[in-house]
Amino acid sequence: MNKAKLPVSKLSLEDVQDLFDKWRKNKRWHDSIPEELWQAAVDLVKDFPIGQVSKILRLDQSKLKARILAIQRVKDSNTVVPSFVELDFSNLPSSAECIVEAEERNGSKMKISIKGQPVDVIGFAKAFWSRDL
Repeated sequence: MNKAKLPVSKLSLEDVQDLFDKWRKNKRWHDSIPEELWQAAVDLVKDFPIGQVSKILRLDQSKLKARILAIQRVKDSNTVVPSFVELDFSNLPSSAECIVEAEERNGSKMKISIKGQPVDVIGFAKAFWSRDL
């Protein structure tokens, strides 16, 4: 396969199959599958089962799955999680109601319901995140 980029528009399963067939006809025995073809195969898994894609494209299903998982890990690692969020409860009217929820990565949750009375939310949060598990 030449170094030309694949079209940006979404390719059909048949289009990708044709691209793989053309590449296989022209490749040398030691050539690796080009990244553009791998990406096209990964994109198909959004619309078709991985088993169907790997069978039609004649790919090792475990290698295709590994690429999908690697892309997902990269996406997950790029997710920005704020390290600090400041909440100002000093000007709440006495009739205001507020619910504060916090969740740790391990699944532990804390929920504080505030109505009419001042509550030390920061103190609760510090206690929640500093406890030993």
